[in-house]
Amino acid sequence: MRSIKLLRSIHFVLVAAVCPFLLLAIIGCDDSPTRSVIVRPDCWKPLVNEDEVAGFAEGAPAWSHDGLKVAYASEYDTCNDFNPIIIITDRFGLTKRAINIVGAHMRWLPGDTELVISAGRFGGPLVIYNLNTDEITPLGISTRFPPFDVSADGKRIYFEGDRPGQFPSFAIFEYDIVTNTVTELVIGGYPEVSPDGTMLAFTNGELIVHNIESGINQTIIAGGGFSSWLPSGDELVYEKGGKIWITDLNGNTQFLIGQPGAKGAGGPIDVSPDGRTILFLNYTEADDFYHIWRMNIDGSQARRLLAF
Repeated sequence: MRSIKLLRSIHFVLVAAVCPFLLLAIIGCDDSPTRSVIVRPDCWKPLVNEDEVAGFAEGAPAWSHDGLKVAYASEYDTCNDFNPIIIITDRFGLTKRAINIVGAHMRWLPGDTELVISAGRFGGPLVIYNLNTDEITPLGISTRFPPFDVSADGKRIYFEGDRPGQFPSFAIFEYDIVTNTVTELVIGGYPEVSPDGTMLAFTNGELIVHNIESGINQTIIAGGGFSSWLPSGDELVYEKGGKIWITDLNGNTQFLIGQPGAKGAGGPIDVSPDGRTILFLNYTEADDFYHIWRMNIDGSQARRLLAF
């Protein structure tokens, strides 16, 4: 049985193995920048080596600020198993648009015309991609692992980076886009900044909330992983042990969906801007893969996001 890794292996992207485009890759060996629908069963095939990154046909969902679009990484829509590309769909999963960049994790900038993208399989350069012009702007920083987050005003990026010669060898950093400065904040991974920009949820074996100004940490849940803030800033949706939960900042939790083990539900997770809908990864029995699912904030009406 395929070994599924719900955390670090979920991002399954290798930069520029084929068809180089600057430092990235052209989608599916095709130099057209966009296509309205791209499903490539003639090229795509699942990985069979359990030591490889396999089992995630779709991953890393990200809501746009207006709540009308979702960006995600796709293994289905590429000719190279190790280079999933970024797809943009509507909130109901009825349309697809591919953009000409390989990416593992992405976040929208205000205005919803640009994406910040982590362009590496297990971490890589952060770039800004303009959806209108296809312009790629390198930011000059790299993530150690793909998950990162962007503040609501689009001015700061929080990412896991390296600490050469130090122990631990990694930490969460804040990158100020305006001043082009990087500040080390806290030891941990999978950062999620609160809607008001004052707190940072992250994990180091526990789900912790870090006060960015004071530097004080508050442990919320033992063993929590990926998380996403509700718009109110006083609750988090998180994954733990193949299940999706919701918690307040005092650790009062409510189970939403999932089952223990590799075939449960996982992250990354993203809550819609109106706080009503959760995107997450869920195992699909029909094809033995993880896909992006959506459900209401109370755990009801869970179903696959994409209609095709």
